[in-house]
Order: sequence, then structure tokens, then C-alpha cells
Amino acid sequence: MRLPLPAYYLVGVLLFFLLVGCTAPASDPALPGGSEPSPAAATSATPEPSTTAVPEGSTFEVGPVIARLGSADCPDSCVGHNFSAPPDMILYSDGRLITNELLPQENDEMEFILQERQLTTQQICSLLNTVEQTGFFDYDIAEYEDGVGLASYTWIEVNGQRSRQLYLHALGRPEADPALLDTYRLLANLVGIDRMSYQPERVAVWIQPLEGEQDFRDVMDDRGEWSLERLSLQELAGQAVPSEDPFNHRGGITVIEGENASALYDLFEGAPYPHTERIYSQNGQKYFVAVRALLPYETSGGQVGQSPVIPSPDLPIEPSQLTCSPADGLMEVP
Repeated sequence: MRLPLPAYYLVGVLLFFLLVGCTAPASDPALPGGSEPSPAAATSATPEPSTTAVPEGSTFEVGPVIARLGSADCPDSCVGHNFSAPPDMILYSDGRLITNELLPQENDEMEFILQERQLTTQQICSLLNTVEQTGFFDYDIAEYEDGVGLASYTWIEVNGQRSRQLYLHALGRPEADPALLDTYRLLANLVGIDRMSYQPERVAVWIQPLEGEQDFRDVMDDRGEWSLERLSLQELAGQAVPSEDPFNHRGGITVIEGENASALYDLFEGAPYPHTERIYSQNGQKYFVAVRALLPYETSGGQVGQSPVIPSPDLPIEPSQLTCSPADGLMEVP
């Protein structure tokens, strides 16, 4: 049995589909390669090609992440969550596009499942050309006005010749600037080839042995006996580091890799977020278990209610070279 989605999560889902179909206070962190904001005209129509957006044959360094789009996990209450929410989409410099998509399941329910596609270098450059034309990099964040009430927070990040990260409240309002809405729609509707279910190399595991009469009455998915012989729940619990998350003190977290990660991910049927909590029994002991697939360049399940840190600061990162030109064209803004 699946738990009903929290009200605030449904608000975020509704905002996502409204933005795709039509589309803490705002912040604009300083990033390498950034420039001083200047007024820029932007329309919701497909931008006209410009020979000044990306100089002919321009080669520049990029990190592993080209673009990312996500929503706050739980802006008001994070009780019962175990990890940070994966991004709605993330595009890597090698062309991998990973999206968190709402898909129908065999039980006729809808669940968020990670999907992977591939983009070409030309498509990456076309995306960066188009974002330059929308005015996203030049938008004056001082002009943005936060919304009111229980509205979602949206994270938008684009890294090319220029880089920018914005964290915006209530982006879906009609009066929001086209420079922001067009960039959101562009990223939310990216399409690559060779779609497949994402298969992680690492999986974060939240685990807690249940003592005596202790149980998790909010976790109704009791799967009975543990069936994955290659992994011992007792050993996983022994490896887990106690949680320091202010929203969730139950149990601890560990990360597994390789074949064990794949086997666990398959056991949890693709680990649909946020419904990944289950109870299993092994050798007469009950355990609370939750999992989340880790994305490339991500080394932990993150902190509840915050955007995941990708790339992880504890990973050595070598920048790569990307060459783009106006000949790579523009993408149509939905």
C-alpha cells in the first residue's frame, strides 16, 4: 500500500505541470563566470538567433552539471521524509539527462520514477544558446517579488560560458518575468533519445531496527521477510551513521555501491520518491528501511527539505571543454 502524498508535495506537483503546460527569499549566489545584471528584454516566443549570444567557435570550461531544475522538498513540514528530493531534471556535461517523472505503475497508481536519456553536444549548445536569449543570465533578481502563502520554491541552475543559480518562491505566478518562466519551461521540457529507467551506481539507505513495541505507524507498507540474501539488514544497520537531520532523528544512513546497489534498487521497484519507506523482517528482527538512488556526482542522500548538493564537495572534479557556436541553433521554448 502506498501512503498518500502530503498536501505540500501535491502543491509542488501541480505547479510543475502548470508550468510545463503553459510553465527563503529569492537568492542569486555569486558563481565563477557570472556578470553584473543588466536589463534584458525577453518574450515568451521562441527567441530569434543572435550571433552575439555565443561567439563563433567559442570554447569554455564547464563542470559536470550543465543545468538543473527542482522544487523544494517540503517547505513547511518535513516530518516523515528521509532524504532530500531528487531534482526534477539534471543535465550533465557528457549529455546525460536524468528526469524525475510521474509515471503510471502496474497497480494503476502514479509514482515519480527516475528516467535517463542522452543529449548530443549540439543539443547542449543549442540549450545554452537559447538560455542566453531568454535573458535569464541578465535578469535583475532585485525585481523579483516573492509570492505569498504555501507556494513551492523552485531551484533553477544553468552553467555555460556564464553560470547562475536562482532559488525562487512562487515562480508559477502569471506576472513572473518571461526570462524566468521561459527558462523553466525550456528545462522542464528537455527531450533526449534512448529513454530508459535510471540505474544508479550508488544507493542511500536509511535503516533503523525496531525495538520492542516500537513501530512506525505512518509506514503501512510491511513487506514481511527480507528476500535479498546478498545484503544483511543487521550489517546495514551496523554500517549506518546516526542521523543529524533536525527533521528526522530516526535511524541512520549508509551508502551502498555496485551490484548490491542495483539489487536493492530493483527490490524497491525503482524507489519512487517519496514513497520508499518499508518495513522488513530478518531473523526475527523488524527494520524500517528507506532508499534513494544517488545521481552522478552525488555521494549522500542529502538533508531533508534542502536541494541535493551536486556535485558533492568531497569529490575531485576536473572541468571539461565545451565548444559552442550560433550554428548550433536554438531550441523552441514551449
